[in-house]
Amino acid sequence: MPARIRLAILALVAAAWALGCGWSNQPRNVVLVVSDALRMDMLGCYGGSAHTPHIDRLAREGTLFENAYSTAPTTMPSAVSMLTGCYSRTFTFDNRTVYLDFLNKRVPSAFFRVGDGVRMPAEAMADRGIDTRVSMENGLVRVCNLLQGFSRLPEKKQLPEARCREIEKKLDFHQESEAYEAMYGTLDYLLHTNPKQPFFLFKWIFDPHSPYDPPARFRAAVDAGAGNLPQPWTFYSDFKNAGLRAKLDNNRMSNAEQNYVNALYRAEVESVDHRVGAILKALDAGGQRNRTLVVFTADHGECLGDYGMYGHGRAVHPPLVRVPLIYSGPGIPKSRRVATVISHLDLTPTLVELLKVHDTSFMQGVSYAGIFRGNHLPDREVYFDYFSNVLNAWTGVDGLLSEGFQLVVDRRQGEPEFHLFDFSLDPAAAKDVAAANAAIVRRLFARLQVIRRGNRSLLLEHAGLVRGDLDPAKEREKARKLLKSLGYL
Repeated sequence: MPARIRLAILALVAAAWALGCGWSNQPRNVVLVVSDALRMDMLGCYGGSAHTPHIDRLAREGTLFENAYSTAPTTMPSAVSMLTGCYSRTFTFDNRTVYLDFLNKRVPSAFFRVGDGVRMPAEAMADRGIDTRVSMENGLVRVCNLLQGFSRLPEKKQLPEARCREIEKKLDFHQESEAYEAMYGTLDYLLHTNPKQPFFLFKWIFDPHSPYDPPARFRAAVDAGAGNLPQPWTFYSDFKNAGLRAKLDNNRMSNAEQNYVNALYRAEVESVDHRVGAILKALDAGGQRNRTLVVFTADHGECLGDYGMYGHGRAVHPPLVRVPLIYSGPGIPKSRRVATVISHLDLTPTLVELLKVHDTSFMQGVSYAGIFRGNHLPDREVYFDYFSNVLNAWTGVDGLLSEGFQLVVDRRQGEPEFHLFDFSLDPAAAKDVAAANAAIVRRLFARLQVIRRGNRSLLLEHAGLVRGDLDPAKEREKARKLLKSLGYL
């Protein structure tokens, strides 16, 4: 073979490897990190103002998705879609009406429940010899029965004192707040993993979910402006406080107060980044970083005064459903930004393909792993469903992102109201253009109805996989208590 041909072939191989097409470098382990209620545009790698060097490092060393979307603006429905590959509406049952005293009326009642008969991906992974572990900081995910197949990691109080000291010494990590206590089981596991044992570790970090109460070290810069506020700083971090809720819900905060609350949230994001850094440090110290795929994302976003609201739920505004999504590790192209529209419905199908685990239950989602091999994939059609975490089953708002437009269908007042936003000209979804684009509304609504019908059909199948002795009233009460403890009620 002539030398010039050999050189050309070598150049092509090298280029393919640089693009991440050399899939002999397959990930052996996965660490999936979900940050609760994390607004994408707060992160440095997405152009945000928060100082997030560790998450930014993941982006530099991997692939960042610029247009990833959750399927819902609240935890339970979003988590169902992320972890099953099916829309949350297909796992919702017990559609009875109940009286809710805080609403002073009867409303449809439902809750999300993945049946024991559903074969979850973690169960398939465990059967293939993968050690599946979870550290879950949001109890609402457990309520949905989503952790089948995972073994729970120990809490700090369950670890020997010597192991806690080892974590603190090796990783320079200390319990700066109660939230940090929840990291010790994860870090201990990563420091002591068996190099011959592949693992899938699922870590859910509850922050920056409200209350916005960052550790003192991260709050220090925020406190500088606290002297101009009419209330002490603790007032603004306590989202169970009726006075704060009234200010937030009625948009009655001064500019100084709003800036302070937003700064508290940003400090929480920075503390999340610090915890992600500890995970990366533990992978390095345990010798597992170069064979571990790290995936970082959020279940949904957060509004910070924009659209006249704080928190999440109640709507499908872009800051609520657009989420960060970063892959970093073996076989993943480095320093790459992908503009393709991606749905969290496809997260689990993608991870299942990357780990070559296919014997799971049916999934509505599809894998986008081909992107990492250099394939071009079309934009995903993204379905949103504003579905409350629990208690009020059908809030009557869903929508579709397709062809560069977002269609929102609101049925809360009886007859449906259609709203259309042109993301190519109006990415903030500030101007409703439905009236001028009736044909687009009809076309997208027809596709949305196809998804609705598919969800109803699959719901009948999934309902049969839920234990018959399960008491919906008791399950609903469990969820209600959790929601109250988290400040939702």
